[in-house]
Amino acid sequence: MEAINVPVKDGKAGFKLYLLELQEWGEVPPLFPQDQEVFQTEWFKQIYPTVNQTNEQLQERPSRIRPGVIRLRPGLHHALFSDQDRQGNIYPIRFFLTENEIIFVGHTLLRKEKVLEWANRGIINSPMDLAQIIGMRVLHHHETRLESIENQMERLEEEILTNPAARQQGKIFKLHRKVISLKKSLNHHLAAFERLGAIDTHIDTHSSSLWPELITETKRELENIRQTYELAESLREAYQAAVDNRANDIMKLLTLLATVLLPINLLTSFFGMNFTRMPLIGNPYGIYIFFAGCFFILVTVLFYFWRKDWLR
Repeated sequence: MEAINVPVKDGKAGFKLYLLELQEWGEVPPLFPQDQEVFQTEWFKQIYPTVNQTNEQLQERPSRIRPGVIRLRPGLHHALFSDQDRQGNIYPIRFFLTENEIIFVGHTLLRKEKVLEWANRGIINSPMDLAQIIGMRVLHHHETRLESIENQMERLEEEILTNPAARQQGKIFKLHRKVISLKKSLNHHLAAFERLGAIDTHIDTHSSSLWPELITETKRELENIRQTYELAESLREAYQAAVDNRANDIMKLLTLLATVLLPINLLTSFFGMNFTRMPLIGNPYGIYIFFAGCFFILVTVLFYFWRKDWLR
């Protein structure tokens, strides 16, 4: 566990920052000696990390990573954000928040030097300011993920228009699920940001908090996600249209081939009948005349299709 005294400017008292590893989860209750009954509740047992029997390490259950804010008592709140690493794994950002303390447990993306730099520059003056910066970083990462999804959709759309294939349908469904997951995550974060903003306003009515700006940006990003969702639906329709057009082209080709070969099939069937009296049957040049007639029919039909512009 790392404990940091964060000084602030303007003559205000500083606040305490604790950075705990996931294995140090048991160190949280001793930091709140007056609130031991809070950590004896069923809620605290449910969010407690599980032990992996293989390597005996504490792990967060993915099903528990649902962003939100819980009021444990007046002045003490538990907040949970979620983020994603470069490998695409979702991990929680969990912290306990009071007026003068903030305790991060597990993944934090925080460095002591960076926090002190923010304090010296006057960017953070309270635990709520630090929580706000974490929220902005989470929102930025959501924006980056959405931009990546949109770029993938653009490439997939171009691929569908040039060469539609069956594998593209799976890609569309995968992108569709990513958009839905991103939308759910941002909706939960919006509720958490609004709750923390209300808490910040209640603590300091004269605060120049940036929570309203963060909430506005989150709502704007949700609108962008809605548009991306519609784009995913359009992409699915474009894929279906491309597949239908390809099927139509195949049917057109088969129809043209059947139309061209039908007269020749009739001639072949006629001359294939077992009769002694038939045209050209005794003519030594009959076979050549037959092939010439077939060739003439073929050229005539193709010329007719070309004049009607049906060969495109």
